[in-house]
Order: sequence, then structure tokens, then C-alpha cells
Amino acid sequence: MRGWTAKSVAGGTLAAAVAVLASCAEPPGWEAGRARAAFQDLAAAGAADYAPDPYRSAEAALRDAEAELASQNARFTPWRDYAKAAELFKLARADAEAARLEAEEGRRGAEKEAREAADAAEAAVDNARATLLVAPVGRDGRSAAVRLDEGLSTAHDRLQVVRNHLVAGEYKQALAGAEEIQEEVARLLHAVGRSARRQGF
Repeated sequence: MRGWTAKSVAGGTLAAAVAVLASCAEPPGWEAGRARAAFQDLAAAGAADYAPDPYRSAEAALRDAEAELASQNARFTPWRDYAKAAELFKLARADAEAARLEAEEGRRGAEKEAREAADAAEAAVDNARATLLVAPVGRDGRSAAVRLDEGLSTAHDRLQVVRNHLVAGEYKQALAGAEEIQEEVARLLHAVGRSARRQGF
């Protein structure tokens, strides 16, 4: 009985070892697929723009996993061991999911900043128009006022472009456009004010 029990234990241990080895010899398709899908979600979330450092880290982790998988695929079949590749794909997926969360947070922050800048640019245009209506401009300063009026019309058109960027979720472009409008309005107002001062107003 003891001999039979010992043989059974030994047989069970051997079977378990063979199962482990067999699992290590199989490519980690499930882990690889999940890691690749997580990275695709990461890219779709705009992580390259809104979480560039985590994005690059996740990209590097996935690249390492793919390299290990390719390395094992190149080996003679009996010597292949995909355990490390499987673990690397798990780590790559975790990195991608964490980076996606950072990207989503960064995207929300960028949207808030861009919308506030767009509102500020619109207010700057409106305030400049109000200033133009009441500002004392002499005959020699009319050209500056005309330039301001033309510039404000252009700024108004550019505001629509900014709003279109916001609708499209292009927050960096919207922010840059809104800031440029504010700078241009300030420059135009400064030119009108300088002209008025020269004429003693």
C-alpha cells in the first residue's frame, strides 16, 4: 500500500510539473491580447497628448513584452518558455490602464482650461468693441480705430474656429487659438490707446 501511495504521489507531482511546463510552452495569447487592447484604448484616450510620460512608459512596457514573445518564438520548440513574456504582458496592460486614467484626467483638465480661455477671448473681443464705441479718436487716429474694428471682426471669426476645436475635442488647439485672440485684441487696443495719447486724449 505504501509503495502504491508513493507511486501515486510521485505520479501526481510529475503530472503537475508537466502541466506547468506545458503552460509555459504555450504563447501567452490571452495576456498579449488584453495588453494590446489596453494600449489601443490608451492611444484612443489621447494619452500621447494628455499623459505623455505614462504613455511612453506603457509603450515601452508593451514593446518589451513583444520582444520577449518574439525571442521565445525564435527558439527551438522544446526550449520555449513564455512565462516571462506572459508576466511582461500583464505588466504592460497594468501600465496602459493606469496611463489611460491619467490621460482621461489630463483631458478633462485641458478641456476646462480651453473652455475658460475661449470664454475669456470672447469677453476680450466684446469689451474691445465696447471700448471702440466710446473711445475718443481724433481724425488722425481713425486709421487705428479702423484697424481695431477690422481686427475684432477677424477675431470674432477665429473664435468660431476655437469653438469648433472644442466641439471636436481638440483642446490644445482651442487653447492656443483662444490665447492668440486675447493677445491680438490686447495689441490692437494698445495701438488705439497710443494713437489717442498722441492726440492728447
